[in-house]
Amino acid sequence: MDKKFETLYYFMNENVSVIETKRTDLGDDAKKEELYQWYFVFNEELSLEKLEFESAFVDQVNGNEINVRKFKNAEFRFDDSFGKFQNKEGGHIIMKVPNAVLPQPLEDLISKNL
Repeated sequence: MDKKFETLYYFMNENVSVIETKRTDLGDDAKKEELYQWYFVFNEELSLEKLEFESAFVDQVNGNEINVRKFKNAEFRFDDSFGKFQNKEGGHIIMKVPNAVLPQPLEDLISKNL
């Protein structure tokens, strides 16, 4: 079975994961909000929430570039090593993991929820 997405960003800790994907099964005329998806996952329960994207920008903090993604009811700030995800459940400090390391259960979960 052909994979329908590629992983662009993968951040995780022992409790949660935050993942950005790009659909690979849609045409060039697809809208950005269809192509790019962000997911928040509770790892143990494998419960997935598709995040509703609102905006993206880069903040300068003490000379470092911090990527900011705002979602409905959540915000994610990250650099090349770590990120902080904040939503109604609270805040999570998570580390960046190489994209190729996305575990099979997470890959399957995302595939089912595209």
